[in-house]
Amino acid sequence: METPPEESKNGSNDAQDRRFTSEIINIKVGEQETIFHVHKDILTANSPFFLGCFRNPWQENTENLFTLPTDDPDAFSRVLCWMYERRLLRCNVEDVSEAAEDREMEVLVKTWILADKLCMEEMKNAAMELIQLWGKTNYVPASVMRKVLHDSPPDSLLRKYIERKFASDFKESMGSAPGSEGYREFVSEGGSHITNIMMLVGDDELTDPAFGDLCEYHEHKETETCCDSN
Repeated sequence: METPPEESKNGSNDAQDRRFTSEIINIKVGEQETIFHVHKDILTANSPFFLGCFRNPWQENTENLFTLPTDDPDAFSRVLCWMYERRLLRCNVEDVSEAAEDREMEVLVKTWILADKLCMEEMKNAAMELIQLWGKTNYVPASVMRKVLHDSPPDSLLRKYIERKFASDFKESMGSAPGSEGYREFVSEGGSHITNIMMLVGDDELTDPAFGDLCEYHEHKETETCCDSN
């Protein structure tokens, strides 16, 4: 991690120092209750969710303990990396197997969903960029499609992207492409979400969103625009 600058624009680095010397919060994540030790001021400076929690005392708060039982420790590790260093990392950069790539996409999606829960808009946009980058060379696994449908808001940009990407991949995988069997099994399950996806498949103007405009799947305030597109 980079050493904080000696001076900020106003001539003081007190606020920066306090972030790394504030009290430690213990956060249990996932079914196995993996424990993370995080500076309180790092949490409150980056997440309106945690800021609100500390402003409204409750049992876990007063014990310096939080639990995120339904979230993935790998996804929370990425959240912490973003909070401390403003960067996102791969799970395992040396493993390029199909299983590892599928796991990478799964963790990226879980990272976006967790960032949404923690009200971290900038991080959601960064995660979405990696999701789009990953999609340029990979198909969306049916397991990831199920995760998005189950855990993301119906009107979220993540769901919009994944549905379009899945539909585009399904169109391409009607032959012998990787994942085609899993796609057909998923589609055969039926449901309103399948109807929506099949309508996208039948759209002659559907294109692979992984190669589209990055800004289309970013979240911004009404007065803001995206500075980058591919």
